[in-house]
Formats: sequence, structure tokens, C-alpha cells
Amino acid sequence: MIKPATGKWPRIRIDLYCRTCDAREGFSLYYGHSEIWTNQGGHRFDWWAGHEEHDLDVEMVFYDGHRMSATG
Repeated sequence: MIKPATGKWPRIRIDLYCRTCDAREGFSLYYGHSEIWTNQGGHRFDWWAGHEEHDLDVEMVFYDGHRMSATG
């Protein structure tokens, strides 16, 4: 189920936990009508790829967005 909006745009929160290394990382992907962007999240994909063969838990939580107009 999609959780209530936390900002203007809908987003997916991805939380990663590597049991092998006991390390955590997380990031959000925001999406609009035709674009998907992340807030400085590229290095987190690199972290994720570095744990590919490890025992990794991935949790994804979807949030709705307010989708305000250009005038607010």
C-alpha cells in the first residue's frame, strides 16, 4: 500500500541492509509524469553493486506525492 505523501513528488524509498557486512544504505527515487530522478543517489547504486554476492535485504516503500501545480 502506498504511504501518505511526504513531499511534492511521489517517491520510492529503497533501504538496503547487508547482513554479511552488517552495513546499511538507503536512498529515494522520485518520479513525476515522465522522469525519474534521485537526490545524489548514484553512489548508492555503486554500494549496492559491491554487495551483489552478499546476504542482502532490500525493502522498498512507496510514498504518494502532493503533485502541486506551478503556482503552488
